[in-house]
Amino acid sequence: MNHRRTSPFYVPRINVTFHARQRMAQRNLNKEEIRFVLQYGQRYYKEGIIHVFLGARDIPDDLYNRYGRLEGTVILVSPSGTIITVYRNRKDGARKIRRKRKEARRAERRWPLYPAYTEYLQ
Repeated sequence: MNHRRTSPFYVPRINVTFHARQRMAQRNLNKEEIRFVLQYGQRYYKEGIIHVFLGARDIPDDLYNRYGRLEGTVILVSPSGTIITVYRNRKDGARKIRRKRKEARRAERRWPLYPAYTEYLQ
């Protein structure tokens, strides 16, 4: 049973970039399958882009025979609704999306505990 979402998300129209079309052809995905991933996948908003990840738990039991091969598919969507790229990561797709960037963590560690204000130093 699909425990993440009871009803699918409605996808009105799909705009696809040239790069995304190339990646769809390389990964043997058509627009119907992309629409399925957008309807049933988990959404993560990170770095200004929407990442849609389709895990095994997101596929309804009655549709698993038809769409089971889409497990691990990730679609990057711009805020305007255009699909930027498509890839697959079955091993640890959602974990890699949720993880913070290393550069951001390093920058947070470098911030001083007490910021130095120039007006106090004079």
